[in-house]
Amino acid sequence: MVEEESFELERFYEGYLELSKENTENFKRDIQERRTEVDKEIAKLETDTPDYLHKVLLITSLAHISNLYRRAAEKLVDEIMEEQEGKKETK
Repeated sequence: MVEEESFELERFYEGYLELSKENTENFKRDIQERRTEVDKEIAKLETDTPDYLHKVLLITSLAHISNLYRRAAEKLVDEIMEEQEGKKETK
């Protein structure tokens, strides 16, 4: 756990802002990659509605990625909780 007297909140927040900026740039690149991958899959189909299917496939792909990130974040929260529980038991 972070000790209040030794924790530099401002430096932590600056790091958060820098990561957020990088995440935004990575997201923009990733969206373009997802679109390219979806384009490849749609090209394999013979369909009268490629634009609609493109959007649906992109939506499902993004929702899946979102769920993967959510699960990863939940695992990290669980780890923190387990660590905190372990510290409480040893006191």
